[in-house]
Amino acid sequence: MKRLTFAVQFKAVDGEPGVLEGYASTFGNVDQGGDVVMPGAFTKTINERVATGRVKLLSGHSWDPNDVLGTVREAREDAKGLWFKAEMSQASDVANIRQKLIEGHLDRLSIGYSAIKWSYEKDDNEDSIRKLEEIRLYEVSVVPFPMNEEAAVTNVKGEFYDLPLAPMETEWDAEAALERVREFTQAKESPNYRYEKAFLSVNGEKAHTLDGYSELIADVIGNRMVVIPAAIIDAAKGDDAKNHKPVIDRYYNKMRREFNRPDLLPPWKCAERKDSAEPVTEPLTETNLQMARIAQLETQFLGGF
Repeated sequence: MKRLTFAVQFKAVDGEPGVLEGYASTFGNVDQGGDVVMPGAFTKTINERVATGRVKLLSGHSWDPNDVLGTVREAREDAKGLWFKAEMSQASDVANIRQKLIEGHLDRLSIGYSAIKWSYEKDDNEDSIRKLEEIRLYEVSVVPFPMNEEAAVTNVKGEFYDLPLAPMETEWDAEAALERVREFTQAKESPNYRYEKAFLSVNGEKAHTLDGYSELIADVIGNRMVVIPAAIIDAAKGDDAKNHKPVIDRYYNKMRREFNRPDLLPPWKCAERKDSAEPVTEPLTETNLQMARIAQLETQFLGGF
């Protein structure tokens, strides 16, 4: 699960709704999911979505009408990242969140977005870093646990690899799963960021259509969208696996930890282990298990999308 977090500022003006300000994202730093947002990534979405009031302020990434806190009215890129200002509703149920913001108990943000354009490069450790060059912003959420620790009541990120895992033995039926995913995400005519998280691949030129998404890895079980281990294993064997190695690797890491399966490796890791005397699996320590449990709890707490 990936997040970027920053500090937030809260303003209350007599006779007017509260105003929330902060940085929803920062440039240049690599978040916990291996992404780095590049300057200019928000330029198009500011003009097309923020300017028309289509970017909402939510509680915990929930798209339920009861969890809409307000609307993002202004946004701009500066040297630090994406600054925004949101107008909060005066509804009574929003007042509780507003009070917690004033008191400082809630002070982190996260964004719900789609990655439209990106490229990959290697860092000093030869790990893949995804450079996000264009982002379509859907919402900014107030959250207790963010992904980017530099974004304060200003940023919330959600992407396909922060979905929880289904049990290891879950059967995989891609055709039936697609129907359930479209129904659950309410993506009947056009995609949204919840729908996009169910896939590994997107065609940038068709990102606005349902047909622009392929390599489905998720299904809906018990009113939650979850990743099916069998789908990840199939994807790792596919012809396009090399294009999705960072995401597939993350899910394999998650499966090894959550299911206590240190032997579970993608094909390329198996080849590495055969060619090297050094072990390539991460040690299954109690610390790693605890971190996995925390990540799983955070995912469930934030809505389990």
